[in-house]
Amino acid sequence: MGSKSIYRTSRQLRFLLLGLAPLVIGLFPWTESCLGAAAVTVLEQDMSLWVAQQDSAGAGNQAQESSSVQEQPAQQAPKSEQPAAAPTTGQNQAAATPQPPSPPAQEAKPPAPSPQIPAGELYEVKPELFKIEVTLSGKFHPEQAAEIILQPKNWSTFRVKRAVEHGSTVKKGDVLIEFERERYEEALVDQRRRVESAIIALKKAEEELRFAQNVNPLDLQLARRNKQIIDEDWDYYQKVDRPFAEKYAKFLAEVSKWYLEYEQEELRQLEKMYQADELTDETEEIILRRQRNSVRMAEMDVELAEKRLGETMKFTIPRRTESQELAHKRAEHTLRYLEATLPLSVRDAELSFEQAKITLEREQKRLKELEADRELLEIRSPMDGVVYYGRIQRGSWSAPSTTSERLQPGTTADTNKVLLTIVQPRPLCVWAEVPENRVARLRVGLAGTAQTPVLPGAYLPAKVVELSPIPVREGNFAARIEVQIPEEASGVVPGGSCELRFVPYFKQRTLVVPASAVGSDELDPAKKFVYRLDTGGRVVRQPVTVGERSGDRVEILDGLVAGDRILRNYSAGERYVEK
Repeated sequence: MGSKSIYRTSRQLRFLLLGLAPLVIGLFPWTESCLGAAAVTVLEQDMSLWVAQQDSAGAGNQAQESSSVQEQPAQQAPKSEQPAAAPTTGQNQAAATPQPPSPPAQEAKPPAPSPQIPAGELYEVKPELFKIEVTLSGKFHPEQAAEIILQPKNWSTFRVKRAVEHGSTVKKGDVLIEFERERYEEALVDQRRRVESAIIALKKAEEELRFAQNVNPLDLQLARRNKQIIDEDWDYYQKVDRPFAEKYAKFLAEVSKWYLEYEQEELRQLEKMYQADELTDETEEIILRRQRNSVRMAEMDVELAEKRLGETMKFTIPRRTESQELAHKRAEHTLRYLEATLPLSVRDAELSFEQAKITLEREQKRLKELEADRELLEIRSPMDGVVYYGRIQRGSWSAPSTTSERLQPGTTADTNKVLLTIVQPRPLCVWAEVPENRVARLRVGLAGTAQTPVLPGAYLPAKVVELSPIPVREGNFAARIEVQIPEEASGVVPGGSCELRFVPYFKQRTLVVPASAVGSDELDPAKKFVYRLDTGGRVVRQPVTVGERSGDRVEILDGLVAGDRILRNYSAGERYVEK
């Protein structure tokens, strides 16, 4: 038989003995007179003491099985405290004589209970309604909206002339923003001139390319021919012309000496002839004078010839030689240069022609883009709806006041940014940011309610239809909520706020304890414990299986039953556990 069964049997026997003692005395009054009042009192005390001992022993066994903290069994009372044996017949007769009452037997001490626990530190486990609520703040977002973004292809200066007001109702095709045109028209004229200039530059580059392709080979051929001629001249000069020039200069000097000798000899002959006649008439004198002058002229010719010979040998021939040598070297370098650069000149002309074509294409493209930007000078509404300044993103408006300032007449509007948003008032959904510690509670299809300040006291049906797989900003995910809005609720508009409430977990009756009453194992945080009071009033460490948590309340799935009393604060348990 198990210890629990023994414990239950002992409790039943206790109630039987305590009930039989007064019953026997009541049915048989003579027992009290025969035994005496003292003996009856002793009997009742002994029976009560024995029952208390059995009760303590049974409670200790039960606590020992249910607690992870091992307790020492209660010590048995000493023999002197054991119940007295039943009196014999002789003793009953002796007891008929009145005697002073015997002192009552000393009761056995039960196991020491845990220190007294204030009632405020105890919590009685009981079934309660348990639910997990997720509350979110959301913004109403239009299902159909059109963003107005100024995205020009070339023009960048959009000065506002007039703009529609925030909150205006517009039809498809209505003018939303009109910009000034004067500067645009001037830029358009300038761009057309650039295109015309690029066309002229392309034609010139084409002719230069054709010239380079046709003439450069001729220039190269002429350079090679000129080099050949200079090489031939240089070779002829060194071998023939220079030696002959030196020889001829010397010959001329020698010829002048010959003429001098001829004239001198002729003068001697005339003087000799006229001296023989011993007569010199005027004719002879003239002849002699003429011959003497011829001699003098011949002498001067000799001097001049010698001078010219010196000049020729010292200056003329060396200078001509040097000039011929330099011309030969220049012709060599010129040919090498032309051979290297003339093909490059052709390639350069080709590149210039290609670049001219690219420039023309770019200028024509700019002109085309600039002409296309003319349509942006008047921005029209793509749909029916209400005008909102700025951009709406998941129900929140970005910088509407700044956008309003940028759309004042005379200001320059931003490009490649959302200026306006045209929204249709219906249908609407709700976007809400979900902290990462709550996103696991939500799921697509989860139903809830929405409340908006526009409809006080109204709870609008809501349902999760989309959850972002990644955070939309640090620590927050996005959820799109479908909300049923009454047709008459005209005050519910895009950008309005609401409070969302979802109950992803609900139990009508389950055991719930304070979260502060649950602790974890030091080595295994997955193991959970509470400190429970057993039937003997002692504090024991009780393992439990926990479920969900909502705020400061924790669901208990196993380990406790209704009516158990536990410590509210797990950290205080060690103070009350018997060492």
